[in-house]
Amino acid sequence: MQKNIINIAGHINGIQIQQNNKNGNQVQTIMRDFDYEKIKNIVTDIIEHENELQNVYKENNQEVIVLLKSIIRKIDDREDSTIIRRTISELKNVPMAVSTNIISTSIMQLLSVLNS
Repeated sequence: MQKNIINIAGHINGIQIQQNNKNGNQVQTIMRDFDYEKIKNIVTDIIEHENELQNVYKENNQEVIVLLKSIIRKIDDREDSTIIRRTISELKNVPMAVSTNIISTSIMQLLSVLNS
């Protein structure tokens, strides 16, 4: 018997995803662990080093600051973790000029939340 696994981020409670399957069964594992405070601490720490952000992101610095402040606001409002993760993932699309300093390391730590 072949097992297919599909990972989906978002609100999918009660939705069945089966194709070309007779008498199949489906198991949903819904994971809700999201450490709002840990993420907020990382983001706050990054924002506190705004001068280093300028070195890492150069002309994209303001875009990063806007995203980081948006993440904090969403955490404070206790928005769904999927929405916060989506905003965090937007950081991946902002080009870094330097990738080996404390700020870029903190940002990579923040992005690792997407894989947890």
